[in-house]
Amino acid sequence: TEHRRGALDADGKIGVYVQMYWMRIVDILREDFPRTATLVGDDRFRTLARDYLAATPSRHPSLRHVGDGFADFVAARLPAAAPEFLADLARLERARVDVFDAPDADVLTIADVRQVAIENWGDLRLWPIPALRVLELAWPVHTVWPDDATVTTLAPAATTLRVWRDEYRVFQAPMDASECGALALLLRGATNDGQDGAGGALTDGTVQDGAEGNVATSPAASPDATLATGARFSEICAAVAAAVPPEEAATQAAALLLRWIEDRLLAAPAS
Repeated sequence: TEHRRGALDADGKIGVYVQMYWMRIVDILREDFPRTATLVGDDRFRTLARDYLAATPSRHPSLRHVGDGFADFVAARLPAAAPEFLADLARLERARVDVFDAPDADVLTIADVRQVAIENWGDLRLWPIPALRVLELAWPVHTVWPDDATVTTLAPAATTLRVWRDEYRVFQAPMDASECGALALLLRGATNDGQDGAGGALTDGTVQDGAEGNVATSPAASPDATLATGARFSEICAAVAAAVPPEEAATQAAALLLRWIEDRLLAAPAS
């Protein structure tokens, strides 16, 4: 159809702009959930995205939040013939977007820890970086992540993932029971005794991510927020002891601390 200059009246022009606006939002959802879109196919994803936008129109001025509730919507309106793990895959994709956009923070290093006398390790305060999320999922969707989203079958298994960003790269890793308990404590905040915080001393932000209670635990964005997250190393040891034999707790907690430092999950103390 040929479109000539001036052929549309005012209402027609507005209609064109409205259509372009909705198409752009659908494109944003496709960019945020590329593997989800690949699994269901372009046409079904477009329909799913439009139904989502009609049911839950964005109330936030920034389009980066337009997909906040998409995984929940997918769980409630799973497309026909779509894999059952689709909603959990969408949750993982959303968490990766969140950590990519989260604020930067200086990280705790081995050199920082070495400055603490061994007898004072119990009082060592630890804080999470802002770009860290925890997902409790019903499906181990991280196992299909390296495959270009063509896997359509997966055995269900309760899975807890940590998702984080280091500079410009986003990572994800499954956690065992001891790490789950310790990291949940770190994110929730075991203590709040008014001590000076770290560069990542943040308010706690635990959000329900899914109709079945999947949780994405996320610290608030501002490093200047009131201290509510973080825990002492002794408290981390106690959390680990709840999941392993008591005589192994200290050793495993130390190994966990080293792993978190190597993965750059902990914020550096304020200077």
